[in-house]
Amino acid sequence: MVDNQHDIKEYLSGLSNKFSNCVKLVHINAQSLNNPEHFSEFNYCFVNSGIYIVAVSETWFNKNSSPSIPGYKDFTVNRSNRNGGGVDLYIVNELSGKVVASSKGESFYPEFLLLEVTLKHDVI
Repeated sequence: MVDNQHDIKEYLSGLSNKFSNCVKLVHINAQSLNNPEHFSEFNYCFVNSGIYIVAVSETWFNKNSSPSIPGYKDFTVNRSNRNGGGVDLYIVNELSGKVVASSKGESFYPEFLLLEVTLKHDVI
């Protein structure tokens, strides 16, 4: 069991080292990263963690906000006309990503992002 942010970062880094020849992807149902303290803890866990892609649901970011993680590109869909929801994909800078399809963030429809991600010359 991982109980605090230091343990989480250490655990993720250990897994990343163990699976060094794999693309590492993590999904988190955040239930709000809109609070600066929550985002700071989230940020700490992933900077230099070795995780290539961080997928986040329920970001609760405001219409025009999406805080960044150093070393990652950010792709986001925020809910536009009510609170809650939102999805975000953070892709490590060594990868390139292109949005293939995304929702508009309208109420009553699920938010989604579909990315094409390229590692060197391989599309994953």
